[in-house]
Amino acid sequence: MEIWTGAFWDWLIYPENSSQIADPASLLSQALAELGGRFPEFVFSLALDDFTSQKSQMVGEAEKIIEAALPQQMRMLLGFAHTNCLYAAGFGCRDHVLLKIENLQKSLEAADIPNTIGVAFSFNNTLSALRWAAQRAVVAQRSKAKTGRGKVYLWQSGDEKRSFDYLAHYAHEEQLCASIRTGEKQLAEECASSLDRKLFEQYQPLSLLRIRLQEVILRMGRSAIDSGVAPEEIFMSLQNYLTEVGAQYDYERLQGILVRAAREFSEKVWQVCFRQGTDVVQRAKSYIKKHAKEEFSLEELAREIGTSASYLSRRFKLDMGKSITAYLNELRIEEAKRLLLDESYSITDVAFQVGYGSVQHFGRTFHGITGCSPSEWRKINRKLGGARKL
Repeated sequence: MEIWTGAFWDWLIYPENSSQIADPASLLSQALAELGGRFPEFVFSLALDDFTSQKSQMVGEAEKIIEAALPQQMRMLLGFAHTNCLYAAGFGCRDHVLLKIENLQKSLEAADIPNTIGVAFSFNNTLSALRWAAQRAVVAQRSKAKTGRGKVYLWQSGDEKRSFDYLAHYAHEEQLCASIRTGEKQLAEECASSLDRKLFEQYQPLSLLRIRLQEVILRMGRSAIDSGVAPEEIFMSLQNYLTEVGAQYDYERLQGILVRAAREFSEKVWQVCFRQGTDVVQRAKSYIKKHAKEEFSLEELAREIGTSASYLSRRFKLDMGKSITAYLNELRIEEAKRLLLDESYSITDVAFQVGYGSVQHFGRTFHGITGCSPSEWRKINRKLGGARKL
């Protein structure tokens, strides 16, 4: 296996991927042979910022410019890995190395190859020091996610955030999901952009950042489904977003995924609300009237009319100005009033006739709507009925 294929850099920077390499020891031996038996004094990570699979020639063009701009001892083990990054190691004093790499960055820009470079120096002649230098060069290069691309970043002590606050910015996430549930497209995009900035304000380990992004995307998808979007419309998009997060190494490219997902999911919710909102409520009302005397749950009602319980609940209250429970109780109490006028029915008979499982529940609900108990209402209306006869 040739070390410049990127396998060496993958193993060095992301040791958790070492299981994908059959013989890491042999790979390291080849690398040390290329280096003359010494570990390098610095590593640089060069991101081809506009690289895509359709621009594969960019790698070869960049390699030629690197070879022309840097002497051999500053571009050793040159390899391409992680979608859009070139890596190399070398020897040289700090000031001279940085000057050469800054000139390299400008040469690439002049050749219309947008790039960002991270540089880190090793602290001793060991494999561990080389690994730290490689990882820190990547951390430095990722600074473009918050500071801007097209620069050379030198890793400095303190660039890393060692503790990952997994639940930081949870309130922003809640606001984002709420805006998706209501189909507020502009607000959803603004919330996603704000959360994006919060998550990328300081360096976070890639493995944990990926988990955090995937969790937010899953919650956004679930919010869209809860608002009535067909699950099959969401699942394919979820799979694509989650795969992209899992495969992406460039923080700048990771940073835009939440906004794209929020835009798509909120648009789908808006389309559902616009297309079927009123019809859903009308079908719910029809079912409730037909089955008012029966016991059924919100989930059963939603399933019968082909939507989600959470979406139905929110949409019903928005259109009717009251909850489904309040609407059902009003229907039942109106029917109870009619039955109470017939004195052949006891209060208990009326309660069970209109769908209540206990007289106590019926009495509390009746009083809450009419302001009096069923027996009081019967007495008042019996007198009114007698007065009308006179």
